[in-house]
Amino acid sequence: MTESIEEDNQQKMDKYKCSPPHPSYISGLIDGDGCVFIRKISDGYQSGITITQCRTNVLQVIRYHFGGSITSCINRNNKVNNLMDENNEYFHKHNVRNQYNLMIRSNEYQVLLEYLQNSFIIKQKQYMALYEFNKLTNLPDKIDEKEFLFSTCSACNLKREINSFNLSRINIEYISGLFDAEGCAFIGSNGRNIISISQKNHPLILYEIQKYLCFGKIERDIEFKITKKLDCLKFIRLVKPHLIVKYNQAEAFETFLQTNDTIIKEKMYKICNEEKHKIENFIDLNQNDVGKEGYVETIRLRELKEKVCKQILIKQVYKEKSEKMKGVGNHNYGKEFSKETKKKMSNYIKDAKNSV
Repeated sequence: MTESIEEDNQQKMDKYKCSPPHPSYISGLIDGDGCVFIRKISDGYQSGITITQCRTNVLQVIRYHFGGSITSCINRNNKVNNLMDENNEYFHKHNVRNQYNLMIRSNEYQVLLEYLQNSFIIKQKQYMALYEFNKLTNLPDKIDEKEFLFSTCSACNLKREINSFNLSRINIEYISGLFDAEGCAFIGSNGRNIISISQKNHPLILYEIQKYLCFGKIERDIEFKITKKLDCLKFIRLVKPHLIVKYNQAEAFETFLQTNDTIIKEKMYKICNEEKHKIENFIDLNQNDVGKEGYVETIRLRELKEKVCKQILIKQVYKEKSEKMKGVGNHNYGKEFSKETKKKMSNYIKDAKNSV
């Protein structure tokens, strides 16, 4: 890579600062590397959405727009030294990288739930259970309903089923998200270059991807694979505009396939090798509102809109009441009052209705 991981993370953030990634991309990412959960805890339930990645660029982008916290486990994220090959030239393929989790809990995930509506394929049932559970979060007398949604979500996380109706939602953004989660762009020393997406638990999605793209093949019922050069290039050009985690890999892989210059090929191979195996050390964990300014602004605008709408509704109610009290609708209709009494009545009504 020509820039550090931190610089690359900032580039990805700058690209998505004005608007978040496509909802189908995020759903594909969660379907591959995420979890939609409702859990039992000692005093009730815990619910949320998590995404696990070795690179935090996509986690930071999603957190910026939808909130949550990026966390890590000390015993799995204490690696700082990269394991290199015997010539100290390439990152070793067995180099174990740190893993990071973006967790969005019940106090924040409503914005994300609304954004991802009608875009999940694999975890659609879990999403619907969480969507309904969110409506009951602060209601104390909904034990049976919460228990049912907990059981539904837990059971779906264990099953290996996909509703065939959901397969119609597949698009290139969804495939891009799934590729960022479960995909691989492999440059072989023997000249065999491969693009693959693995999905052991839900192979039906792989057949649907093959059907959608009209190229590639399914191997061992767990892997969608592209080996033809032209098809690899076609795939990269389709997904690259939407990629975050594997964008640099895709760009280097594309250049590698299009050149005969051995120096350039070597450079592209090194970029792919580094992107796949280099350890990221992310230390800005749980920074409160720092790093999720987009989400904070969304909540501020929602609260402002709610306040304005409430005021408009109140004024409308008063207006309708005033209309009804005109003429015969007013209990003082037809009565005669002195100017002084009329003035007192007018001032009293203004004060009572807050000058509306």
